[in-house]
Amino acid sequence: MTSQNNIYAFDDCSILHLCEFEVPNGFEVFFGRKLLCDRNCSKIQELIGKLNHKVIPKYRFEPSNVEQNIIRSANQILEKQGNQVMMLAVLKKTFIEQAEEFRKKVISEFNLISKDDNIGNVKKVFVENERQLKKEKNIPEDDDFKIIAGYINAFDENCKLFITEDEHFWGYSDLISSNFKINVIKEWECHKIKVI
Repeated sequence: MTSQNNIYAFDDCSILHLCEFEVPNGFEVFFGRKLLCDRNCSKIQELIGKLNHKVIPKYRFEPSNVEQNIIRSANQILEKQGNQVMMLAVLKKTFIEQAEEFRKKVISEFNLISKDDNIGNVKKVFVENERQLKKEKNIPEDDDFKIIAGYINAFDENCKLFITEDEHFWGYSDLISSNFKINVIKEWECHKIKVI
């Protein structure tokens, strides 16, 4: 997908997947590496690099509790690596400090799109076209509808791209595209986008 008028927005989780945690000296032996990050981090960074090179704005939908979500993301990274080390107090404090620096960077580098509470029409489309997903719930959460509604209202004519790992979005990508003119890009494929 290429266009000079594309708008690039990242969902909450994809923003969090950009976060890298530097492991303090002494803890590296537990992790076998100096840097911890999500498996899609480098792919998202590649897209971000292309956007920065072309000076194309990036947009985000800010999570309600950034610090808590980042720590949860760090825990998930540890779990995915099969590491049973608990978030010890020293390590947790270090990760929280890094998370705060990451939060400041996100605020300065990503423009904010406000979520919209007026979700009735958006929700109706999903309820009337419910699909079987791998997730526990087939229908997205209200917060997901608020993201879609906010994105619809933020821009008119531009091609809206939405980078996400959430099946509630990519599982309904054709429906979202045809009804709301938002093109859902799977997070793990975002590095393939040609930015012009």
